Amino acid sequence: MNLDELFDMAEKSAITSFKQNGEVLNILYVHAKIDNKKTVIAFPNWKVEDPDTEDRNKATIEKLVQLCYLTKTLEGVVLMSEAWMATVNKGCASEYVQPRNNPERKEILLVAAYNKNGDSKTRSYEIKRKNGNTSLEPPMEMPGASCWIDRAFGKRFNPYG
Repeated sequence: MNLDELFDMAEKSAITSFKQNGEVLNILYVHAKIDNKKTVIAFPNWKVEDPDTEDRNKATIEKLVQLCYLTKTLEGVVLMSEAWMATVNKGCASEYVQPRNNPERKEILLVAAYNKNGDSKTRSYEIKRKNGNTSLEPPMEMPGASCWIDRAFGKRFNPYG
């Protein structure tokens, strides 16, 4: 699977989730070929309140991705999560306010996709809600973004980009 195919599936999954639940759960999909059959393993709500449990969830997922990658059964990985985003004018970093405290924040869907070789892209989609309907604005590429899944491919994870 190439990255565009993974993003297409993520967008369709997000729209379905919005229609069914009104939100997108923190979810991670591992696409693999097991016994010559296409297999999708879903990890819904891997992100939890308890940091120890979340760390164990991440470690389990990371090991599965690494195993599939090393055995060449991996087809792709998609991680989706809703978030808030706030921006500041260029050169005005001192005016930055955390998104949770910024009344002008935007609601976004973050999607990180990895192909079978570990190549990755991250995109953000602004979420628009109007009259009970939810839609996604065209995506914005996020070059240089890093994710904890990077470690499964032997890449260094840098949470600060």
